[in-house]
Amino acid sequence: MKAYELDLSAYDVDVTTFKREEDNSITQKVEKQEFPIRQEMYEMLRIPGVLDSGMEIVDAVTLARRILSCEDNSIELTKDEMDVLRKVMNKLIKREHNPQAGVLALGGPRYEELIMRVFTAEEK
Repeated sequence: MKAYELDLSAYDVDVTTFKREEDNSITQKVEKQEFPIRQEMYEMLRIPGVLDSGMEIVDAVTLARRILSCEDNSIELTKDEMDVLRKVMNKLIKREHNPQAGVLALGGPRYEELIMRVFTAEEK
């Protein structure tokens, strides 16, 4: 059966914060923060309404738990596991971005590296 090696090593993302000063001016600060890759993947695999069946949910939750508990910088995924991960990510990528409603599409500087790692993972 096909297998894929997925890189779980940490990477940094730029985070912009805004602060209102005493004189009502706004200052912008950009700092690098470590992207919590395992936690993010764990959460995205468990988002309600993304998968089509109970069995897919079981597979996604099992994979999410395995990723979260992985202590190595990479994890080997079967083709079926990679298919579930890619399906979830594709649905999150194409959904309408609506921050006011708490719905965020997967993309932008925060998720670009994760997307590239998942969709270009090499077959072993």
